[in-house]
Amino acid sequence: MATLHYLRDKRLNHWLQEHAELLQHDDVLLLGESALLHHADAMAVQQPVYALQHEVEALGLQLQHLSDIRLLSDAQWVELTLNHTPLTW
Repeated sequence: MATLHYLRDKRLNHWLQEHAELLQHDDVLLLGESALLHHADAMAVQQPVYALQHEVEALGLQLQHLSDIRLLSDAQWVELTLNHTPLTW
C-alpha cells in the first residue's frame, strides 16, 4: 500500500534531504501546519501534494499561490487515509 506522508513541522525540501529514499512513486504528501507555510517546496516532487482546505483558510493563504497543491475537504482526507498508510512527520 502506498504511503501518505503527512508533513507538519518540517519544510518539504528539508524532509526530502533527509528522507527522499522513502518516497515512492505512488506515495502522496500532505502539508500541514508550518510545512504548509513553505508550500513553494511542493514543486520539488513528482508525487501529488495535498493540503486541507480548512487549514489553508485558517492560515489565510492565497489560493492562487497554491497551484501545485491539491486542496482536500475533510471527507477527501479521510478517503486518502483509507487508501494509503499514513505516516506523520
